[in-house]
Amino acid sequence: MASARQQKPCVGCQNGVVTCTGCEKRFCLPHLNEHRQILDKRMDEVVHEHNQLREALNPQGSAPHLLSRIDEWEQASIRQIKDTAKQVRADLGACFDRTKHRLTNLLGHMAEQ
Repeated sequence: MASARQQKPCVGCQNGVVTCTGCEKRFCLPHLNEHRQILDKRMDEVVHEHNQLREALNPQGSAPHLLSRIDEWEQASIRQIKDTAKQVRADLGACFDRTKHRLTNLLGHMAEQ
């Protein structure tokens, strides 16, 4: 005795004629097209997320930019250190000059007495 196969209705309008092989649901042609558009959109989102994740995990993708920023920071720091050292040398030289001048004056006054 052959059993009659019971057809499931379309999930949207109850007139299903095509079964989606992915989710096993039946659809009429218009609802099948909607279903495919939803799946296509979701697949595009998954591919986009995959590409973003791959880019984030790719050390070659961000490394040159980060290394360049480190190089710029290094050069700026070196310039700042050199400028500060130059200023400190000038300040120290001026301090020595003032001290030398005061000692010279003091010795001059002592020699006069």
